[in-house]
Amino acid sequence: MNKTKLFLYDFITNQKIKKYIVVIVLFFCAAFYFHKSNPEWMPGASAMSNIGLSIAFLTTMYSIFSYSTMDRIKAYLMLPCKKSEVFFSFVFAQYFSLLLERMSFVIIVAAFFVKTPITIIIYLLLSALITVMLDTTFLLSINKKKPVFATLSLAIIAGLYVLLTYSKNVIFNFSVLAVMLFISAAFVMMFEPKHLAIKRESKVKSNPFRRVNYFLVILTREKIVLVNTAAIVVVAGLFALISKETPFLSGIFWSIIAVNTPVTTMFSGDKALMRQEKMLPRHSRFMTGIYGTFLGIYFTIANAYVVLLFALLGRLSIYVILTGIVLAAIETGISLLLERKYPIRSWQKKQEVWRNPRKYILPIIVFIISFAPYLLNIT
Repeated sequence: MNKTKLFLYDFITNQKIKKYIVVIVLFFCAAFYFHKSNPEWMPGASAMSNIGLSIAFLTTMYSIFSYSTMDRIKAYLMLPCKKSEVFFSFVFAQYFSLLLERMSFVIIVAAFFVKTPITIIIYLLLSALITVMLDTTFLLSINKKKPVFATLSLAIIAGLYVLLTYSKNVIFNFSVLAVMLFISAAFVMMFEPKHLAIKRESKVKSNPFRRVNYFLVILTREKIVLVNTAAIVVVAGLFALISKETPFLSGIFWSIIAVNTPVTTMFSGDKALMRQEKMLPRHSRFMTGIYGTFLGIYFTIANAYVVLLFALLGRLSIYVILTGIVLAAIETGISLLLERKYPIRSWQKKQEVWRNPRKYILPIIVFIISFAPYLLNIT
């Protein structure tokens, strides 16, 4: 048994590799054509670094947490493997999956549209590896109930954002990244492999939201949903701080709020709930009403948070307020429509639900709506 690939085949298959190679080649051709047509378009080195870091941080976070709820990982942890072998295999699987499925596209954009592509690509590769290990540390610390390490992991992530945004000294940056890489690896090795598996603890009976809304209970009970939501809030805040007057980034952090896949797939990801709903009369819209109310509350609060960020940055305007109101309504409507009319079926692992391409529909729509006024010069 190749111990370095212990977890890899749960994330990557030969069929998936072939599929992504085709997609990456097509994306490369599209980026090449766009670059030839728009040679002056440059999003900025710090912007690309932070976009890559955000993708690595968010997607790896809920990938790790969702995978750690599976029974399969518990079987792997029972194998006679050294601690270092288990952690190396786990981090390698996450990192390889991240590079193939997400970071490869960011790297292609950086190669064409950044003035110093080689430097930025190395930044992206190193920061992605650091992020995978810090996300793993965050999972381990939550399961072990050591909030100090969870806080330190998030602090280092925040430090990465600051470093990649403001520091222009390449030698200094590589030195700091090397230190962060060593620290993050040391953090992981301070735990035991058994803490990679999440222990489910039902808190429904004592949950204060139980009488208010069932889906609010799920939001506060499930670690993956709660952690993913918190991570989105943090990353959106960081993007707001670095966006300044860049409309491209402003559109992105509106979109970040809309990409909370565990929230927008609560029916698709819960087969028991869907079975229970079938027991209700066909004309009943009880569960749809409860879920729609939950989505409305979530997106209203999320977009109000973005509006607050604009206000704190001194960029609040009637346009921003209207954008928040319109997006909250659109996000609620589209999420409810997709989940009730086009649910994700025939899945074996919940990861398959959260990785389904359907998750990109809402963020793309939000980005177009939030970015269109800048293109039309009506802001």
